[in-house]
Amino acid sequence: MKRLLKPTYWAYSCFTISCAALLSGNGTAQADLVGRAIHTEGDIYSYYNPVDPDYDITGDMFGIRSRMDPNPPNCTVCGGLPHVIVDDSFEIHSNDHFGIIQYSDLDIFFGATDTVNGTGNDLNRAIWTFDISSVTSGLTVTIDMAAMGDFEDADQFHFDYQIDGGGFQPLFTSAVIDTNHAIQGDGQLYIMEDGHEEIVDDPLEVNAIRLINGFQTLSEPIAGIGSALELRFSAETNGSEEAFAFRNILVEGNTGGVAQDADFDKDGDVDGNDFLIWQRGFGIVGTAMNNDGDANGDSNVNGTDLGIWSTAFGTSMLPGQVSAASVPEPGTFMIGLLVGSLVFAIAYHRR
Repeated sequence: MKRLLKPTYWAYSCFTISCAALLSGNGTAQADLVGRAIHTEGDIYSYYNPVDPDYDITGDMFGIRSRMDPNPPNCTVCGGLPHVIVDDSFEIHSNDHFGIIQYSDLDIFFGATDTVNGTGNDLNRAIWTFDISSVTSGLTVTIDMAAMGDFEDADQFHFDYQIDGGGFQPLFTSAVIDTNHAIQGDGQLYIMEDGHEEIVDDPLEVNAIRLINGFQTLSEPIAGIGSALELRFSAETNGSEEAFAFRNILVEGNTGGVAQDADFDKDGDVDGNDFLIWQRGFGIVGTAMNNDGDANGDSNVNGTDLGIWSTAFGTSMLPGQVSAASVPEPGTFMIGLLVGSLVFAIAYHRR
């Protein structure tokens, strides 16, 4: 094993010693807002399709509401927000044991409670369509989420996406964590608005993040670009003591030029460790992410990414990344040195 690792280390050591003085260039490229939904500052999207409409059944919900507008559309006597989704412990009911939306929270949100209720589809869906034609790379979706309740394994709350009708892919996926506080002491702690604590078994996780009854921001990158991004939310929940809520959907990406980021290990600088990541990912086509060595967001790892790395070598990538406009072309000598060292390392590795 040592015989294989040594040449690779020698190769990037050569870069560190010989190239640091020759490389320069820095800049910033911040992600641009290209869409948002269920947001206090207003929505920016092409189309919203509530595939399954909200319920006019007291205690059930699948839709956008708020404390200021607690009933579903065209229904003024529906009983307001489900008790399991509102936290009334501070002002209304001191013995309230469940809730997400606090008494002081007047902003809109999308709530899902008890969709398995004998009317409509058990699995409910809603779809937002965003115009992403201006995005050149770095597409990301961010959502604020919260949940509280004793969930069951059959409960599910998922977000998936597709670009230009290419087929839906998972983005945020829920999982129920089985706990038994009475025996194992491992239930989930929730803090109500009045400050008292509740411990409930079988909490919900999304992408391995444990949700609580306060909104947390979750973010995931999306590989690829196109014209239209469809974001689909699906929920199936059966019970009166479990609730899921989300708001502030943000779709962001780099626009107006190809953003470049060669800090593949996200440690704040571009160095030999980032080259090793590029080397391991070299040859990936169509599915590469930045942490595979894809510096320009085209989902490939190739010589172009090596050139971006060589130009940024020795620079700090904080607070932003290198932008296309600020990156000079690497010199022929540098590319030759880099590729030559790479060939040496790979050839030795295969012996």
